[in-house]
Amino acid sequence: MLVAFPKKQFVLGMKMIKKVFTDRKADLAGLAKQIVEFASVARRDGVLALEGKLAEVKDPFLRRALQFVVDGVDASVTRGTLEAAIDAD
Repeated sequence: MLVAFPKKQFVLGMKMIKKVFTDRKADLAGLAKQIVEFASVARRDGVLALEGKLAEVKDPFLRRALQFVVDGVDASVTRGTLEAAIDAD
């Protein structure tokens, strides 16, 4: 197996295997509901109203994404930064 894949991909694979067995299960339904609620707040009260909701966000990735939105960070910069965060994990 080591010979078939470059070292970088092998190490990444081992990290992913570790995550499978150690990560807590995400509440996807709860997360989706929370995102819909944030969208409703942003639509009704404006994006800046989300700033008051940031303390409620337990997921650090979602909190960071919402902070980018509230701060008015360009969409391409936000996407690139969040994709890099995903790749780093």
